[in-house]
Amino acid sequence: MVLHLPGSARQIPQSVYRLPVDQGAAAAVGKLPVWAYWIPTRGGNFWTDRPFENLQPDWGGGFVLPAGDNAIVYPDPEHDGVLVSMRLEVMREGIEDYELLMESARHAPASTDALARAVMPTFTDYLRNVAQFRKAERELLRLATEAHRE
Repeated sequence: MVLHLPGSARQIPQSVYRLPVDQGAAAAVGKLPVWAYWIPTRGGNFWTDRPFENLQPDWGGGFVLPAGDNAIVYPDPEHDGVLVSMRLEVMREGIEDYELLMESARHAPASTDALARAVMPTFTDYLRNVAQFRKAERELLRLATEAHRE
């Protein structure tokens, strides 16, 4: 499914990430780009065919998702804003890591590939030692910085 943004010629695949409910409403009026979250599980996606109007998936039977599974930010009416979650921070760090990897790969593809494989050889096997991960992160920053200088 592809979402067509109101007031925009952009089309965004629904299979990426979904904005939280409060941001989804703003996106519906063309204020923000939309990233949708697709659930690749048995039974498929539980969204309706009107994702801008019906922002909460119908899981059936009154089932409510636990905190963190249905949103990555939460309302903060006291400050007229949002409270960020650890999940949002981790997602942001992952996006930044991706951008650093892409920048580094332009300059040093072999070194970048070796570093990525050392940190995460497979989808289920990855570096769990924080000190070693931070060391690899510093190396990635060095590679990306060198790539940016050229």
